[in-house]
Amino acid sequence: MYPPPIVSPWRDNRRFVRSACAGWLVSIAVAGVAAAVRSGDAVRAARAGNVRPYSFGTGYGHGANLFTLVSLAGTVLVIVATWRLAKAHAQLGRPASRWGPAWAVAGRLIPLASAVLPALQLGELWRGSHPATRHDDPSWRENPTSAPVRAVLIGGLVSATIGVIAMIRIFGAMFDSAMFDSLRDARNSRTFDDAVADAIAAARPWVIAGAIASFITAVLASSVLVRIADRQQLLREADPTPSAAGYPLAHPWQATFPPGWFADPWGRYPLRWWDGTTWTTHTSVDGHTAEDPIPEQPPHIG
Repeated sequence: MYPPPIVSPWRDNRRFVRSACAGWLVSIAVAGVAAAVRSGDAVRAARAGNVRPYSFGTGYGHGANLFTLVSLAGTVLVIVATWRLAKAHAQLGRPASRWGPAWAVAGRLIPLASAVLPALQLGELWRGSHPATRHDDPSWRENPTSAPVRAVLIGGLVSATIGVIAMIRIFGAMFDSAMFDSLRDARNSRTFDDAVADAIAAARPWVIAGAIASFITAVLASSVLVRIADRQQLLREADPTPSAAGYPLAHPWQATFPPGWFADPWGRYPLRWWDGTTWTTHTSVDGHTAEDPIPEQPPHIG
């Protein structure tokens, strides 16, 4: 007989997902504005001669640090929201899922891959929350994805590309400031400070464009997350627990379905453990297991 696992209580994620997405969008907007302002400050500081070798971080670096810290707070919120939706996806019974809850974290922390993996997970959660898909229905993967999910994938790739270009230009300026004590162009006698300022100024439009692209992508992703939470809750309300009646029965009280937690056919508890052959004394209420003797009367299945 299989040992009965603990059934996790169902969570209504709608309010949390909305709050998390709102916080995520605010963090991206604040970080984007901070990055744009600080990059402008860095250009002015360079032209004023306040940027010297090995101290480039005193210019643009503060903006980069602020961008990182504020973005991190928003990223944590969206990771938790996605993780909770992935857990609900599993509770709805979606066999052969590829992007489990752990990918909610890994998908946003793996460099470069973070431009693609979150969108792939969103697509899976979207297909798994299709209103017509029953519990443990293996055909859920054939459900169509949505245009917003595809837009999130494209937006992630665009944002990543812009970010790489901006970083190349910024680190190019950092390299120049660290390697050369003076830099003059024989044709126009540019000073070292002007050269660094020009490099930062050239990167600034890419920084702003990257912030805008990231915000638009986050808006699209937030709308998808909110709709997934709504769809999952509707599915749960329509089918609160996997019902034994949904499986083929060889006899009114001798079913042929595999081991698992199912609605208690006697109605004494929300869930009772079926070991693949017979009903057992193991029951579950809100994730807490208990022992309940098998009643003498036959179970009511069907």
